Amino acid sequence: MESFKGFCREQLPRRTPLGNIPFVKWGGSIRDGQNEITLLNTCSIDAGLQVLAFLFNVNVKARMFIEKNLSENKGKNWYIKRSLDALMERDSSGCKKIWIENVMQLDLKNNMDVYGTEENNFLEHIGFFVPLKKVRACTHSVCRLYNPEGSKNLSGVEIVDVLSIRGSTVTAALKLLNEKTLMPHCRECLEPCTESFSFIGAKPDLLFLCIHGMMRYNEKLQVIAEETSLKSVISVQGTEYTLMAYTMFTGHHFYCVLCSENKKIRGDGLKGNFVSHKNTKGHSVSSVWYIKQSK
Repeated sequence: MESFKGFCREQLPRRTPLGNIPFVKWGGSIRDGQNEITLLNTCSIDAGLQVLAFLFNVNVKARMFIEKNLSENKGKNWYIKRSLDALMERDSSGCKKIWIENVMQLDLKNNMDVYGTEENNFLEHIGFFVPLKKVRACTHSVCRLYNPEGSKNLSGVEIVDVLSIRGSTVTAALKLLNEKTLMPHCRECLEPCTESFSFIGAKPDLLFLCIHGMMRYNEKLQVIAEETSLKSVISVQGTEYTLMAYTMFTGHHFYCVLCSENKKIRGDGLKGNFVSHKNTKGHSVSSVWYIKQSK
């Protein structure tokens, strides 16, 4: 497997000073032929790229997991890998140029505004890292999706990715992963049905979840997923995972929080560098990133 540029796996320390991690600045200026293009509102991309750069540097297990998922040098995989290569070489603007033009497949134009959600601009492009088997089983015996315990009926089986797990809090998302959920009605016969998820193969070394933690209520944004609710260790289908990073949404801006040696470090492209982080009220968790604990 080809190693990413700028790093030698054998020399990668398990802990690297945060100062060695590339910092992802907001916006940027890139060249497209003879044209200079200004990037605007890149924070929904910046936060995720910053998390990947952090995990790539400080955790060998995360690095190997990412490399494995990007081992095919074709299609979107190849462009994601090239984007990360540029980031590791501290070419933040070049990294984002590849991400916007080739991963998101947007046409470059002057004053390129990529305002949007983290889910649409970043997470959906790496959802394939964690594939899941989704099973919908109807409770009605004459339904095509009837699937009692021990049945081999595959009509309600679907291969999805981790973004199919949607929760307004981490607790709600984990409940979907860990338990069967009773749904109001089956898509075939309108009787009650259950929905469950399982991993395909071994549980992933890196698990990330998209959290829909902010709602608009009476024309005001209401935070549901406060960062104070995050647990440092969670259990996923019997396996424990440790919190490594998470992203936050202010209502108009995304940033990330990196958990390093019992400290919280804020990676915010508008700040110009890493700064210490304290829990902030009024901001909502947007995504969480966990590493599987070693046995």
